[in-house]
Amino acid sequence: KHKKTIAQVILRWNFQRSPNVSVVPKTTTLERITENYGALSFILDDADMSEIKKLDRNYRLVDGMDLFGIPTFD
Repeated sequence: KHKKTIAQVILRWNFQRSPNVSVVPKTTTLERITENYGALSFILDDADMSEIKKLDRNYRLVDGMDLFGIPTFD
């Protein structure tokens, strides 16, 4: 639909989902920096945002309770 990479779509989704979310992609290669920058060149419509939200399984890969013993993600 947008002719973008999966990484670009996920970055774009993160940019759009809330003004209170800071997105800090990590890379050390010029190719990936350029790819990440491409996430700014399109907009996901409401239908796109809704479809991505449906993928949520309410599962965290990193949980503050496991790492620090405190609820860091309430």
